[in-house]
Amino acid sequence: MVKPEFAAQLELQLIQIAQQGRINIPIDDDQLKEILLRLQSDKKEIRIRRV
Repeated sequence: MVKPEFAAQLELQLIQIAQQGRINIPIDDDQLKEILLRLQSDKKEIRIRRV
């Protein structure tokens, strides 16, 4: 499932990068994967352990 907040954040990130001229349009799969990894690395990992 896609989280709407994450999709909106990704869209804003792509728009900002494109406006700054830091990526070629259209972007390829590798560039998109790199951007997604950067956005996901900002989140904390939560683990639940059952005892």
